Amino acid sequence: MKNLFKTFLCSMLIVSLLTGCGKKEEEIAKVTCTMSAKDEFTEEVDTGVIEYQGDKVLSVEQKSVYKILDEEITGEELAATLDDLTEIASIYEDIDGYKVETEKLSDKEVSISLKIDYSKVNLDKIKEKLGDDYVNQIFPDGLDVTVDKVKKNNFEGFECK
Repeated sequence: MKNLFKTFLCSMLIVSLLTGCGKKEEEIAKVTCTMSAKDEFTEEVDTGVIEYQGDKVLSVEQKSVYKILDEEITGEELAATLDDLTEIASIYEDIDGYKVETEKLSDKEVSISLKIDYSKVNLDKIKEKLGDDYVNQIFPDGLDVTVDKVKKNNFEGFECK
């Protein structure tokens, strides 16, 4: 009886090792992509952060900071630019999985950020509000995408680390 019990325990140990019993879930990781552009009037810095687990993207956040370099641009003109960005952001207000924020950083600097949580996004609702073209451009492969696909579709020309 003892030998039968030992054989059973050894068999269970071997089976659990071969099948990955107690397999650890992959950790959540991030890749950051950046790009900047500058001309005589403005400077723009774009940053994207892709959060993923295993091969699946969980969320994407993109932030653009615009700095006015032209001294002739007034604070009122910058406020008007911020109002325009806020109006653009309002399009996304009631879409699940989207969080859009605009911010005045200084008298010459504004930002807009967009975070997409892939676990909360409903593509049919986005199609209703923004149309098929938007969905096809932003989510060409649906919601189950890899980091490489997101970088290719959304961060071409960016430096990613």
